[in-house]
Amino acid sequence: MPHSIRMQLTSDPAHIVLRGNNRDACILAVDDYRLYLDCPGRGLCNYRIELHSHVLEKP
Repeated sequence: MPHSIRMQLTSDPAHIVLRGNNRDACILAVDDYRLYLDCPGRGLCNYRIELHSHVLEKP
């Protein structure tokens, strides 16, 4: 069952975790890691979001 929609105010910090099914890895290839590192930078500029911390762990 999907989670209910939550209201997010722009001034509230958010903690976002990316996981696959059963906590399996989502990023499997080196090219996927590169893309995952490039995308947040573009999104931060486009939407004027501040990123305070970023962790990319290998499975």
